[in-house]
Amino acid sequence: MAAVVGQPQPGSLLGAARELPVGVRAVLAPSGRGPCTEAVRLLGGDGGTRVLRGEEKDYGSILLDLGRLTIETQKLARAADEVLLVARGGAEALAHVYAQASDLAQGAGRLTLCVLGQCPYAPSEVSAALEIENVALLPWDAKSADVLGGTRHGRLQPEGLRTSSLLRAARQLAGRLIESGQGGPSRAGFLADVLSERSIR
Repeated sequence: MAAVVGQPQPGSLLGAARELPVGVRAVLAPSGRGPCTEAVRLLGGDGGTRVLRGEEKDYGSILLDLGRLTIETQKLARAADEVLLVARGGAEALAHVYAQASDLAQGAGRLTLCVLGQCPYAPSEVSAALEIENVALLPWDAKSADVLGGTRHGRLQPEGLRTSSLLRAARQLAGRLIESGQGGPSRAGFLADVLSERSIR
């Protein structure tokens, strides 16, 4: 997809999508750090943003995993309607967020920091210290992450007593975004998921 964004008619994002075993359509990244970096650079330009936003008649949300925060990924993150930044809960990881995420937080309410795993600080403390209004806590749930990532066989219970803690937390976060008017379907919008960790495991 990144290779055609410079063309006058780059086509649809759906043209490059594959359906994953969990029923989600995804455009998969090229293998290797170099090709991934180049693809992100190309997508961060005007042509890539145009493909991601779609036409006037298009609606819905795109969840875009940008990997680590870099100059290239920040271009795409700034174009997003909403940004979910995932970081561990330790002091060092949160200090890294403070150093790297100041530009992302400029749009009030656009940035939600998702703190993964144990955190010695309350969400209100993290919010005040990092100057990020929206902070959500997510559990460290390696088994569920492996199932979602396809590296472990099994099924996740979507509802009921045996629902995974990760799915419960993700559902609460999604509900909060919808209630606050963030992350809803938008013909001009896409949702960026900027991960400071390479995976949620």
